[in-house]
Amino acid sequence: MHKRKYTGLGLRWREEKWEDEDEENAQLLLEALRVLDRLKNIACPFLEGLYITRPRTMKQFLCTPSICRLLILEWLFARLYPSFGVSFATVPGSGAKGKITEMTRIGHELLLFGPDDQDLIKGSTGVKVQLYFFN
Repeated sequence: MHKRKYTGLGLRWREEKWEDEDEENAQLLLEALRVLDRLKNIACPFLEGLYITRPRTMKQFLCTPSICRLLILEWLFARLYPSFGVSFATVPGSGAKGKITEMTRIGHELLLFGPDDQDLIKGSTGVKVQLYFFN
């Protein structure tokens, strides 16, 4: 273990920074819990049988690129924009890349985000931005 010496204002600044980071992380974990609760309340079929108890795992589940996350977004888009399912049927090669491209196009048309926000759909942006998007 490496010891560090902190004195005076430097220590206080670092402690406040760590406290701010801890507080923000706690808020993000709480927001992830709220998002999952909302998804359960609207009967998201991809959460059926899912048992996650740790807030950190909930945040990772929602904000890390995965096929499950993509399926949840696809389901949400279909609820918001019913003809979305039809448009997916006509997308050539409707693998993950095709779905992401189509969701980005439709999301932009619905004014949910910008035309180049594929990283948001993929789950490659910051946690705060992703949780805000899920809301």
